[in-house]
Amino acid sequence: MPHNAFKIKDKLEQHSIPLMNPKKEIQQTRWTTGYDSIHYRINSVQKYTDVVLPNIFYPGFTVYVNGEKMPEKYNKNNAIVVPIEKGISKIDVKYVKTPVQIISFWISVIALLTLIVLKNKKLTKLLPLFKKH
Repeated sequence: MPHNAFKIKDKLEQHSIPLMNPKKEIQQTRWTTGYDSIHYRINSVQKYTDVVLPNIFYPGFTVYVNGEKMPEKYNKNNAIVVPIEKGISKIDVKYVKTPVQIISFWISVIALLTLIVLKNKKLTKLLPLFKKH
């Protein structure tokens, strides 16, 4: 957890958008989690441009409000901030692998395959030495 997020740690554990936004008229009707995502459903009395989510921003997190991808925005505590419209909003915080992670994965796979091939070539060269004449 980033150092500046420790101040809000207790609030984050509640997964409550109203708790993160005490001065806003927001009601959270549901939240669920998935393998790589967190889903919120909220009802707002009015439109807000800066609703703080109970999630810390990390590279790879992508936020959708009513299916629309939001730009990366977070506050001084590293909590994700999104705009919402009046009424019901569905907010999805999804983890999407970054390009660096994808490239790193493929470099690792290629390196592992190369090591296996080189090791097999070395072993096949040594095999005749162990055969009985």
